[in-house]
Amino acid sequence: MKGFTLIEILIYSALVALMMSFAVMTTYSLMDNAARTQQKNALLENQEFVLAKLQWVLSGVTAINNPAADGTPGAILSVDKVNSLQNPFVLDLQSGALRLSRAGGQPIALTNSSITVSNLSFTNIVSGTNSTIRATATLTNAVGSLPFQTTVTIK
Repeated sequence: MKGFTLIEILIYSALVALMMSFAVMTTYSLMDNAARTQQKNALLENQEFVLAKLQWVLSGVTAINNPAADGTPGAILSVDKVNSLQNPFVLDLQSGALRLSRAGGQPIALTNSSITVSNLSFTNIVSGTNSTIRATATLTNAVGSLPFQTTVTIK
């Protein structure tokens, strides 16, 4: 007798179906992990960009307009830079986006649309002739949140 019995065909079909479902689940898991990794990287990249832009804004500062020098935190940072025709430089938070404006112009977002910034705070701490700006915030997206804090001393 040649051929397969019905039981053999059912067993082979079940094995093939099992292997196919395992392959589909593995592929889905890999794609999901890749998307999560991409979102985590976006969070880190936005944090690095915000910190670099904050360092740039605070380099060559001649005057701190806001926050006040009494150590009270504020949600807006306004500074004047040496020999700049674009004063003041203002960092603020609007609808979850950290923004930068120069010379009273239209603000531009420093974070992308998938990132939400919250708890933004700037503190101006004066010690003698030096001012120290402490900036804190939390960046959030679909996979998590990342708090950051930086301190820049202005002489």
